[in-house]
Amino acid sequence: MSFQTQVRTDMAGGIVGELYNSGPTRAKAMTVDSDGVANTVGHAFTYTSDTVAAAGGANAFAGILFNPKGLSSSGVTNPLDATLSVPDGTTGCELLTFGALVVNVTVFQSGAIGDGVFFVDATGALGSGTASAGQTQIAGAVISDKTIAGVGLAVITLTGA
Repeated sequence: MSFQTQVRTDMAGGIVGELYNSGPTRAKAMTVDSDGVANTVGHAFTYTSDTVAAAGGANAFAGILFNPKGLSSSGVTNPLDATLSVPDGTTGCELLTFGALVVNVTVFQSGAIGDGVFFVDATGALGSGTASAGQTQIAGAVISDKTIAGVGLAVITLTGA
């Protein structure tokens, strides 16, 4: 084992789908059913009915799937394997509509504090900047802490607008 050679001046990014701080939040428990599209923590969901949401889509924004520790595990080879996805028909999934959340920004390569957040209609994957064709801007959602210089973790704040 070698000696420490670097001292970090900021905290690590966090875990995808975890709340970033202990501030106020607003969420709704829903059933997720995306007809085979992965129901992934940290992706955006839209309403398909009053109680069911799907990853991505063109309907009204329902929230971002969060709180991975509260979801039932459904690992690929073993039910207890770590995973950030849940199968279609899973009930009690929490969708965040207001608060600060750690997410994985996978669309576009960078984002600065204050940049808007959008999702890809086909998958619900999040991106930073302004939405274009096949994407939907999330009203009131911005990158709120730490500029990202590539695909990776970001902290976004949803104002519920």
